[in-house]
Amino acid sequence: MRLWLVFVGAISVLGQVTLLRELAVASYGVELVYVLALGLWLLGSAGGAAGLGKLNGRAAWLLTALLLPSAAIFLRGARPLLGTVPGAYLPFGTQLAIAAMAIVPCAALLGALFPIAARPAPSLPRAYALESAGGVLGGLASTALLKAGVPNWPTLLACSACALVAASLGLSQPRPRWLPPLLIALGAILVAAWAWSVTLDQATTRWAHPSLAATRDTPYGRITAEKSEGLVSVFDNDALAFDTEGTEAEEFVHLALAEHAAPRRLLLLGGAASGVLTEALGHGPESIDVMELDEAFFRLVHPLLPERTRATLADPRVRVLFGDPRRHLEDGAERWDAVLVAMPEPTSAASGRYYTQEFFALVASRLSPGGILALRLPAAENRWPAALVRRVASVDRALRRSFKDVLALPGSKLVLVASQSPLEHDAEALASRLRARSLRARAATPEYVHFVHTNARKDEIASLLASSEAEPATDRRPACFRDAVDLWLAKIAPDLARQAAGWHGWGAWLLISVALALLMGGIASARWLSCGRPRGLAFLAGFCGMVLETVLVLRYQAQRGVLFEDLGLLLMLFMAGLAAGTAVLARWAPAVPSRARVLGLLLGIGVSSAALVLTSGGGSEGVLAQTAGLLLVTGAITGGLFAQATAGAANPGSLYAWDLAGGCVGAVLTSLLLLPLVGFDAAAATAGMAALAGVAVAL
Repeated sequence: MRLWLVFVGAISVLGQVTLLRELAVASYGVELVYVLALGLWLLGSAGGAAGLGKLNGRAAWLLTALLLPSAAIFLRGARPLLGTVPGAYLPFGTQLAIAAMAIVPCAALLGALFPIAARPAPSLPRAYALESAGGVLGGLASTALLKAGVPNWPTLLACSACALVAASLGLSQPRPRWLPPLLIALGAILVAAWAWSVTLDQATTRWAHPSLAATRDTPYGRITAEKSEGLVSVFDNDALAFDTEGTEAEEFVHLALAEHAAPRRLLLLGGAASGVLTEALGHGPESIDVMELDEAFFRLVHPLLPERTRATLADPRVRVLFGDPRRHLEDGAERWDAVLVAMPEPTSAASGRYYTQEFFALVASRLSPGGILALRLPAAENRWPAALVRRVASVDRALRRSFKDVLALPGSKLVLVASQSPLEHDAEALASRLRARSLRARAATPEYVHFVHTNARKDEIASLLASSEAEPATDRRPACFRDAVDLWLAKIAPDLARQAAGWHGWGAWLLISVALALLMGGIASARWLSCGRPRGLAFLAGFCGMVLETVLVLRYQAQRGVLFEDLGLLLMLFMAGLAAGTAVLARWAPAVPSRARVLGLLLGIGVSSAALVLTSGGGSEGVLAQTAGLLLVTGAITGGLFAQATAGAANPGSLYAWDLAGGCVGAVLTSLLLLPLVGFDAAAATAGMAALAGVAVAL
């Protein structure tokens, strides 16, 4: 049965990763939907472990093999099936329903397989350790397959095939007569689907992209390109990244570079394919370094670009590099006259790291005397909602901490230009600079630049930003989480967004205090309920583990960027810690009194939380080793607490469900309340406070 437990853990993690990727694409890459889906997965697993533990093992594996690809097909076809406007956000209830219909059934079946496989095991802690070890293998497989260039669809089919193999072998259960023919038929379907996986992938992608030209899964998301009558539109996780007929690139570049009298050496962070490079070459620089984050994205889109754009990429003045732009700035010693940030808008830890005070200070150290930094942010032409004001103001405040002069220029997108030297504010002088450079602009002509600088809207925006109470965006407390919550709610639930507008300052701490009081009260009351102590400790283990894991992984994103291979490694390290902590406590700790073990583990959670707060922030140097160590330690402590809660338990499904329920609460609370409102430090401290509440259960 040990092999079956490892198998359950591996398929659970691999299936979870592939389905959550599909859901991320179906939700336009909104990170918050991904987090809610993770909560739904944990909730479904808890329900399956508690309510489906007596299900036939073969039937559970067969249903899993069928549901995994079916859920992916459903997610790809949900928006076209509902007849929604392309690119429009679905109502919150509809999004949640789609996620639940795709995620919960698969999670429930995989959750039910744990108590089925664990029933003959010598002890629940050891069963949990074996299942966690399987999770390490599943995480390794998901990372290795993506690194090898295997798309999500074949990975999902492989996961389904493994479930089919498990159904054929069974869990020491009788094999009915109808099983072999059914397995042969399903196996043949899977083999055919694997052989035609590229065709199936493209066919299902065309449901949302009828003019599909190319699509590919990369470590950073799904890139899709459409081509129709010469127009190329590129989508990142189904959200429009750029099109080749737009004028946003020239507006951004010409408004920015007009502020420098003679830009000779330029650094572009992104934007090579979207036209930023083409427009920048028009200013006559001696050299341009282009730093692109996703090489697979660049290689996919390059053949589809207009001839003029591809020619600029071959210009001898241009050097294209691939990697993390922030690490490139940290490791190098070069200086530039202008740095243009054309990265995605700050809606997540992945993109928000290019809009923080620490990043701006890093850029300032790499600018030549009189050099400029420019970036762009989505903004409304007329009235700005409170959430938009707060987002722009947080970036503006962060810029002003590193630069002496900052200018906000309205347009189709807001352009922010910053410098240590005084910027040029005279509209006629700026227009004259652009006339002298003989630019080929369709929209951002010298007259347009003159209009932007003399428009009353420029002064209105400056006054609006100055009056905002927003705090500067930092690595320790990224504003992207809070802004993403507000702006996302404004799109899908305007009434709720208006109520959430007051969730800041003391209001934020009041909400968090109420949530913590309810949580601690529930944990403490478990001490006096029948069988409440094991359930309370199992819930606490899941809650604290998920809070610390979420904070560590998202903090790693903020410091190092979205490197999916590295994130997969981090998840594997946490699972390895779980397996080791559970196994060690189950085997070697019984000589220590029970209460002493629990109190020691709770103290360990508190110390780990404090260590996470103290090491938060800073650059990327050494953060991988630091994060890996903390994940191993927190995983081991969490696994040990679960082992202590379940020692001698007769019902593995019930306590496993309580652990998963705690993880669900921790994921949702951390991602939708703690991180958006108070940042990494307070989120990590919450785990320590919850551990203190757990003392009432231990005593």
